Amino acid sequence: MSEINPSSRVECVDGPCGQCLTLIVDPTTHQVTHLVIEDETLPYKPYQRIVPMDQVAETSPNLIRLGCRRDEVANMEPFIHTHYIQKTELSYAVMRGGEGPPDASTVGASYSTYEEEMVPQGAVAIRPDMEVEASDGHTGTVGDLVVDPQTSVITHFVLRKRHLWGKKEVTLPLAAVDHVARDTVYLRLDKQAIGKY
Repeated sequence: MSEINPSSRVECVDGPCGQCLTLIVDPTTHQVTHLVIEDETLPYKPYQRIVPMDQVAETSPNLIRLGCRRDEVANMEPFIHTHYIQKTELSYAVMRGGEGPPDASTVGASYSTYEEEMVPQGAVAIRPDMEVEASDGHTGTVGDLVVDPQTSVITHFVLRKRHLWGKKEVTLPLAAVDHVARDTVYLRLDKQAIGKY
């Protein structure tokens, strides 16, 4: 087993290629299917790319090595898609002497944007420092994930708990996770049960 830090540095065969931002996980098989990496040296925006797990050659707690080149990553699917919504602004025409009240007319269009993360259907995105809720309240944040390197299946994850006197890390089996929703991991366990790990 090896640990993957969801915020690890990433290297391609021809040099550094940014940082991992997110792991995409199939919640039914617990398998990591993709990485989302960000490399601001890519030739064009968006700088985040979805990298299939079969491109991962090696992992360590703070480094992910890919078996592809940087230009291949640049051509992979963007993680962020920007959508443009046209909005119409009404403005009164200029008042000219003796012509009566101005008419409302469309004088031009402007656009608002929103960004959508392209998480594959049915999958969930696991990010570093996602909030973790026990069955009886907030209990910490997500740390590293323990992944079987042969199958890419997550077996455990590290829960980071902060206290007034410092912080503590607890490794929990993935079976402790009930579900993931809205950037929060919900556990089947209460805080007392977590304390036994």
